[in-house]
Amino acid sequence: MRNFLFYWFGLLVGAANGFRRRIFGYGHPRPIAVGDVEKNIDYDRSVVEGFERRLRDYLGEEWPFEGKRTLEIGPGPDMGTGILLLAKGAVQYTAVDRFSLLEAPRDFYVALQEALAAEHSENESPLEAVHSLLEGRSDLLLGFISMMTYLVASLDGFW
Repeated sequence: MRNFLFYWFGLLVGAANGFRRRIFGYGHPRPIAVGDVEKNIDYDRSVVEGFERRLRDYLGEEWPFEGKRTLEIGPGPDMGTGILLLAKGAVQYTAVDRFSLLEAPRDFYVALQEALAAEHSENESPLEAVHSLLEGRSDLLLGFISMMTYLVASLDGFW
């Protein structure tokens, strides 16, 4: 009986949310302002750390993204999670969203690049770290761009 009530409650809330989105649209994927670079980077890191923790538990692998192709549904306003997944060894990142929400400023990507370069190796300069991280490519954004795909796909008619 309890599962029955949860099922119908979830169905009702999901339908109400779908109706609300059709009328009012969708414009803010996160409660963090797009211009708050550090908070957005921290948010993306927490998402990737959550993915990694769960995959380690499930797969029992130390580096669960190494050599994998990844798919994120609903990436939000930036491609930070994709860049972080690629930095952790994924060979491809694909993001699919119903709404075109990418709006992060270039400052976000520059700060993420600098943060990754600084933590990659304590024994390397940031420039050397970026070079080794991207196998000789000097720009994180350009290095990862060929490994990323962003799709906006409306599900109208799917139901």
